[in-house]
Amino acid sequence: MAKFARKPNASRRITVAVYVVALAAAAAVAWFAHRVATDGPGPGLGFRHYTGLRWPPEARIVRSADSHGGFHGDGECFLVFDADPATLRGWLAGDASWGRWERGPVPGEIGFHCKFGGSGVGWGGPVGGTPRYSGDEMLVRMLGSEQVWYSARERGDQFLRWHNGDLLVIDVQAGRVWLSVWDF
Repeated sequence: MAKFARKPNASRRITVAVYVVALAAAAAVAWFAHRVATDGPGPGLGFRHYTGLRWPPEARIVRSADSHGGFHGDGECFLVFDADPATLRGWLAGDASWGRWERGPVPGEIGFHCKFGGSGVGWGGPVGGTPRYSGDEMLVRMLGSEQVWYSARERGDQFLRWHNGDLLVIDVQAGRVWLSVWDF
């Protein structure tokens, strides 16, 4: 009986491949449509997806980039933008993106993962001394400031603390927002 079983021919394989590609394309379009529907088109695409906060229409992007790539996809995706301080105060009056809003400085075990397009920072100090940030002066001031508010989410396992994570920092006085999503 097996000798009479019908074997798939080339046209059938092509038809199946076309269906698979069409389904993948439809899924990609649906994903993109969802992102546009939740974030709106433009430079804020993805901000609401990551933070749950609406992209401010008056926002001005200072810098952004994504260094994820390579075999493992390690890297940092970041967005730094200026917004109206009233909008920022409104965000702080509501729920934080992950957990609750914390007053700065950002703990070193979190902040040293983020470069925000700069050269990055280190965290430490002399033996027995108080640890502090060092490195990129702009990041040292922002991460070490008591004037900022932040919300952070750890996305790693218990053995690699803060190996993957998200950090949202708001500086109301400067009218600046810093978002970092890292995977290392």
